[in-house]
Amino acid sequence: MDSRELRPSITESNYTGTTVINEHEVEPATILTAPQVVNIRKGQPKKFNWKKGGQNVAKGVTKGLKGAFTSNDTNKYQQREGSITEGIPYGAVLQSQEYPSTSLQRGAINDPTRQGFGFFNNNNQRPRPAQPRGLTNGASLGVAAENASVLYGSELEQRAEYEKVSIPGIVMRCVQEVERRALATNCSEGMDAEGIYRKSGGNSQIQHVKEGFEQSNDFDISDSDLDINAVTSALKQYFRKLPTPLITYPVYDKLLDSTTVIDEQHRIVLMRSAINELPARHRDCLEFLVFHLARVAQQEKDNLMTSLNVAVVFAPTIMRPESIAREMSDTQAKNQAVQFLIENCHSVFLGEE
Repeated sequence: MDSRELRPSITESNYTGTTVINEHEVEPATILTAPQVVNIRKGQPKKFNWKKGGQNVAKGVTKGLKGAFTSNDTNKYQQREGSITEGIPYGAVLQSQEYPSTSLQRGAINDPTRQGFGFFNNNNQRPRPAQPRGLTNGASLGVAAENASVLYGSELEQRAEYEKVSIPGIVMRCVQEVERRALATNCSEGMDAEGIYRKSGGNSQIQHVKEGFEQSNDFDISDSDLDINAVTSALKQYFRKLPTPLITYPVYDKLLDSTTVIDEQHRIVLMRSAINELPARHRDCLEFLVFHLARVAQQEKDNLMTSLNVAVVFAPTIMRPESIAREMSDTQAKNQAVQFLIENCHSVFLGEE
């Protein structure tokens, strides 16, 4: 036997240094007789099918979320804001810690004994004025209803007594100005102006007229630069703000009942009887206004304001139901009543045939 066969082989490695390997431990070489095809895709991971497996995953996630939010121990997982707990396994239960609450209890804000700050200080709250009794459906509130020196919102009778007249100055002056401008040769505004009483004036000029009559009962509104629609708007607002309407509540129902009467003469008698029940100053003011509106309707070829058109404008202004629930249902009857008054003013107020 050759001594070289018993001598172990020495293999040098760049990584492990010198290694001694016995020859009988070396694997014999494999000789390939023909080329072989290796399936390199066999060992690759399968693609995840979202159509089949996605539903199971979604169910699992939903189940986990429901379990997290419906657990009875939800409050046990609450931590102080800003702190992070590490190393807690899923499903572990933390010991709850109670911290003093700094928020106000429910209802503490409305506690009358609680002291407020600044604008919300309870000591700075102003008492609200008591609402006068009997003011319904658009009646004005506050000091104006009690003080006759305030024009808008005061009672017509009290205002007339304050001015020592039968008809308040604002009604007299506005009506006179509308008719004066129609007769003036250098003025194209007045009763013959298209849409008179239907059109509204500018807010600034309306306020100017209102403030003027608050200061003086005989305020000068003859300036040609003053829009006549501002004058008529100020007059309509005065009637709308009366606590007791020009046609009072008891007379209101009687006038509406007269509209159901077919016979014209009988209707005139019923309306005259109802209007005679008005307070003296209400009746005088209504008669003065209705005769003026009749003259306006006579100019319908120029101003396009027929007696019906004028009635549609003034019916809700000078009469209203005591119950606001009837405001819409009585609209047509109110228009018919005022229209009949305008067309038959001489018969109703003066008894002329």
